[in-house]
Amino acid sequence: MRASQRLAGHFYDSKGEDTMRRISVLTMVAVVFCMLCALSPAGEAAGKAIAVVSVGPVDEALVERVAAFARGNTALRVSPARKVECSETSLDAIGKKALESLGEDEVVMVVLAWPDEAVEAHGWRLPESAVSVVNVRSLKTDGVTDEVFARRVEKQTMLSIGMLLGMEACPNPQCALWDYSTLEELDSKGRNHCPPCLDRLQKKAVEKGVELDLDSPFRMR
Repeated sequence: MRASQRLAGHFYDSKGEDTMRRISVLTMVAVVFCMLCALSPAGEAAGKAIAVVSVGPVDEALVERVAAFARGNTALRVSPARKVECSETSLDAIGKKALESLGEDEVVMVVLAWPDEAVEAHGWRLPESAVSVVNVRSLKTDGVTDEVFARRVEKQTMLSIGMLLGMEACPNPQCALWDYSTLEELDSKGRNHCPPCLDRLQKKAVEKGVELDLDSPFRMR
């Protein structure tokens, strides 16, 4: 009887140890799963974005190129480029109308516009507003190559993003935030934000809830 009791006790103890091992393993799996979810892209999906839209007969390929450039070179989330229907003619009216389409997950909007009437200004932005208009038509001057034209639009877009997120002009002529005066200066300035400006830009963007691409080579923080 004693042997039988000892044998029964042995089986009982073994079962208890197996149960504890299973609990420990399941707990570890749950912890690892939660950590992976926190690091996965799905876990970051709630981050907000910057909108880049077009109004008027702006080439779709150009809009997509500009949006991709902004996305890649700011390390910030930029919504897929889209077209906004608008019958307004002035830059301020275009901006205000386009802003009505700002998504719930978007904090600011850059409008690439080709107004029906020629306007000399290269862009428009209402102080403290969430929208900036790049006058694409004014950047398409006689004799300009397609590449130079596209770079002008990219520079204006990067400048607009910076200003919309609360940045100021930069004294570095190779920074996208440098305040130019002529088309020649626009063509000679840089397309990207200089490292100090990019760092501050990303900080301001994150404070507004904009999603930062943690794997981007342009990530500063």
